[in-house]
Amino acid sequence: MVLDSEAADLIPTVKVYKRRWYILALFSLATATQGGIWSTWGPISKSAEVAFNWTQSDIALLTSWGPIAYLISAPFLVWFMQFGLRYSQLALTGVMTLGTMLRCINSNPPTFTYLAYSGQIINGLVGPIAMSLSPLLSVIWFPLEERTLATAISAVLNSAGTAASFLTGPLSIADPSKSNSTSPLEIRKEIMYNMYAACGWTALLFLLSICYFPSKPMIPPTASASSGIRRSFLKGLIMLIKKDSLRFWLLAFPYGLSIGFFAAWTSVLDDIIPKHHLSEDAAGWLAFIGTISGQVAGLLMAKLADRFPNRMKEFLLSSYVIASVCCLLFCFNLVLWKFNVIVLYSSFILAAICISSTVPLWIEMMSETAFPVDESSATGVATTINNATAAILLGILSKQSLGVNWTSWAVLSSAVISIPFIIVFKPKDSRRFLDTA
Repeated sequence: MVLDSEAADLIPTVKVYKRRWYILALFSLATATQGGIWSTWGPISKSAEVAFNWTQSDIALLTSWGPIAYLISAPFLVWFMQFGLRYSQLALTGVMTLGTMLRCINSNPPTFTYLAYSGQIINGLVGPIAMSLSPLLSVIWFPLEERTLATAISAVLNSAGTAASFLTGPLSIADPSKSNSTSPLEIRKEIMYNMYAACGWTALLFLLSICYFPSKPMIPPTASASSGIRRSFLKGLIMLIKKDSLRFWLLAFPYGLSIGFFAAWTSVLDDIIPKHHLSEDAAGWLAFIGTISGQVAGLLMAKLADRFPNRMKEFLLSSYVIASVCCLLFCFNLVLWKFNVIVLYSSFILAAICISSTVPLWIEMMSETAFPVDESSATGVATTINNATAAILLGILSKQSLGVNWTSWAVLSSAVISIPFIIVFKPKDSRRFLDTA
């Protein structure tokens, strides 16, 4: 009887709170905003070039400052996230507000150019929080059967914010290639209205986060959430570079390579597709539809993974095989075959669905494999690779002499290279075992 009593004391009390959905929604909106700010300039590149006397290199460099700033701040912020969800959320929304405020100060070039660069850098600095905090939030607030879905929602909305910029920008700002009567000054005013709106929205998110965003519930939802065996920041990083962490790197490398290349490629899609094939508006719609379709598929994939957690590897492998075929068709259609708009749309959208929908699977599998390393640390390392590859692609794109056709082949290669890594990976479910024991 005494032994039974002692055993009962060792079983942690768990409870699920309804407010978890509000916490997830507020964080997800913040991540969506961070992604949208990063992708501000690609969808309106031609308009910005006319309004501020910029070039294609300026647009590529502005976009590349997101992943570059990410790489600068990642070591500090991965450590900082150990202090809890509340401090991380306040840092995310507060820094975004500062970055968007800078862009509202002056609209005259070249002053605005410097402010735009500063805003991009500041927004990029909190990228590690937007991209790495979701698995930690899901394990702290959500039960086992909702964890992958919760991770998917925040990860999906980060990309959805990027997709939204392809819609809101071109719809609210005149395209100079379509209307010769719109002056650079008018286009500049329209761009500044977008800057003011973004600033007001980030300030609202910051205020809501100040009012209520607790770091954790009073009673955890699962045993692993309450477990004290998670490693500290430094010990966790040491564990990730040891020899027996090979399984983690079998996931982190292909994730960072393929997702990083695809995200950077999509952000400048209007420059990659020749204008005699698609207008800036049409390219924006294509990127928007592809990304949103991928995010919806990601939610469905996450729900499926929650139902069949032992089949994540198979879901991942199937998606990348299909994505590789679609990317190959996309490249052939632009370079080798007679151009066909139906092939362009179908191959890009299906590739976006297959690649984007796997993000929550990658994150959950890496978190499971790295446990007892903290989820934000494991994801932070992987998303650093993601942003490094994106920065490389965008940095090369800023060199106009190299052209843009090679980028589509680079995305294809990243998808194909990922397949053997997925095949040899053997799943490890230590965290899930603790929650179901």
